[in-house]
Amino acid sequence: MTTETEQHLSKFDSRLLAAADTVREAVRFISERHEQRKVRPLGIQVKGRNDLVTEVDKGSENIISEGLKKKFPDISFLGEEFGSRPGEILSEKPYWILDPIDGTTNFSHGFPVFSVSLALIENNRPVLALVVEIIRDEWFYAVKGKGSFLNGKPVKTEDVPFSQTLIGTGFPIADFSHLIQFQQVLGEIIQQNHGARRAGSAATDLAYTAAGRFNGFFEYGLKPWDMAAGILLVQEAGGIVTDYFGGDKMLETGHLVCGAPSVHKKLIEIITRHYHPFLIEKTHRV
Repeated sequence: MTTETEQHLSKFDSRLLAAADTVREAVRFISERHEQRKVRPLGIQVKGRNDLVTEVDKGSENIISEGLKKKFPDISFLGEEFGSRPGEILSEKPYWILDPIDGTTNFSHGFPVFSVSLALIENNRPVLALVVEIIRDEWFYAVKGKGSFLNGKPVKTEDVPFSQTLIGTGFPIADFSHLIQFQQVLGEIIQQNHGARRAGSAATDLAYTAAGRFNGFFEYGLKPWDMAAGILLVQEAGGIVTDYFGGDKMLETGHLVCGAPSVHKKLIEIITRHYHPFLIEKTHRV
């Protein structure tokens, strides 16, 4: 974390600053293990098809969860690895939601795009968000009603003609039931714009959309901890975030499309040409 970022956080929001201090410990831990990965095995386990977890994911979650519980004892915690409990995702009570390493497959292969994603959920929607892209030491953060920032500087989505856009996406890795529709959507997009990119970390993709590096992003099969923080980052940067059919059920359904206003509108038009609302069932159940 840069000095500029720390100074801005100290004036911006006390809860975010306290959360960021805890996340910083996990970022240091992940960075050290990333440097050691060539000489020390990561302890990779397979949770499901193309769903990896390492000892570093677990260590990161433990550091952050314990730190948050000490600083915010009255706020519950929902984490990807061992902090989740059935029914908590749509709880009316506030809770933290964490992905301790978003982009574990990248991390385990030494591909340098992975992040920590943390959000505070109130009334079923994110009100505080933090995404840290570790290799670049980039701290993206937002508080509802206060804007989105990158290392202490405000960011905005970039609204440009669709022909000039760069769109982020995520490839299906476990649920291939809509693969044909995904290919049709992607094929239509790349014939009309500057192209599409797949970084392998939805949290990073959403942060990049908030910062205007991507003009839009879409993916299905996401988990709540993949996108909770990113949703607020994009919204506070002036973008629009919906599910594939223009609703606000992203956390419940697992499919999401976002971008600057005109870009989001175009993406929705393309997606709904290929997806029928009844085609996609909930992609996760908790």
